[in-house]
Amino acid sequence: MPPSTSTSSFTADSPYYATYISTQQSRLDILSSNMDKIAKATRAFNEAGRSMASATHDLATTCRVTDSSAPPDSPDNAFGSELTSILHLLGSVLTEVADGQLSLCESLAASLAKSLEAFAHTEKREAERLVTKAEADTQQYDILMGRYLHPGRAEKDDEIVKNTMTNLKTTFASMSRRNDKEALERQKVVNTATIKTVLDGLALQNCNAELSRFKYLRRMESLRERRTFELGEVMLASLHGIRAYFHHASDLTNGLTPKLTRLQATQAEKREEFKKQQEPWNNREHKLKAHIGEATAAVQTSTALLNAINEGSATGVGTTLIDPNDMNSLLKVEDESGVWKIGSALNSSSLYSRTPAKGVITEGWLYKKSTSRMHLHSWNKRWFVLDKEGLHYMRG
Repeated sequence: MPPSTSTSSFTADSPYYATYISTQQSRLDILSSNMDKIAKATRAFNEAGRSMASATHDLATTCRVTDSSAPPDSPDNAFGSELTSILHLLGSVLTEVADGQLSLCESLAASLAKSLEAFAHTEKREAERLVTKAEADTQQYDILMGRYLHPGRAEKDDEIVKNTMTNLKTTFASMSRRNDKEALERQKVVNTATIKTVLDGLALQNCNAELSRFKYLRRMESLRERRTFELGEVMLASLHGIRAYFHHASDLTNGLTPKLTRLQATQAEKREEFKKQQEPWNNREHKLKAHIGEATAAVQTSTALLNAINEGSATGVGTTLIDPNDMNSLLKVEDESGVWKIGSALNSSSLYSRTPAKGVITEGWLYKKSTSRMHLHSWNKRWFVLDKEGLHYMRG
């Protein structure tokens, strides 16, 4: 059987995929943790800033307690008209400062605390959901493949594989003793159609598992780019709030303006680059969905044919029939179904690649038949590496 993965694919179920997941999850955890810290510090700043704004308002009110319109000799005019005017001016400025402080606190709380928490929690939840889905679909494919390769161990509810594969030879032997050639030929057709249905189902599940892994990889890869402009826009909003707070300070405003202009231009460029980078991902997803469509159609066709054969409205499958006395007949049916070629087809446009180790010709998954006397008919999934010295395999 050919390997189910290409030499340099990360997208397929290879050992490097697990390492990639671990690395990306660790990075996401670090990113999420740091954003939570920033958000927490921003909330503390907001609380302290509100207290500061309240104290500033109190100070402004205190500065305006004197009446600048009072007569010079009045007790209410103890500060004098000029000092009282200055105090009123100071009070007015402090009022604007207090309003600016409160506005800055609210701006940072909205742009930093809420936005960062929402981004971190949303990305983490979505990544966990996608990786869980990918692992579940991959595990389901391995379970179905195990049932197909080891029909004697199939679950009680999986009677199609178990009855077909386990009792196939017994059925043929019984019919052969009765010389029931018509029934024997019919049973061959039924069993062949059944096996094709199982194989097409395996191909469909493999496609679904690959799509789940693809969606996780795409999400994590897009995060690397989106964090630049999405979180950058959050920071820009915060900087705009700070600029608004210091709008009376022309030197600070003039210093921020060109920086903000450059940042905005950079963000626009990043957004455009991100759009262009999505094209190969979209093409990859389109091809994956096309494979799923083909596999779905194959499953529907083989299922309909099996039902028609069972109902007597069809007499054959038009392909090689499985013969228990000919081990190559099953291999021919497997080749006709294309179940072993689906891995290469799925990886033909993979966006992930790695440089193989020096001397490695090709590597990928193979199913190795056990040589143990206790498990003579067991097929085990192993990672094989072909190099100049020979063919090697490692336990999964």
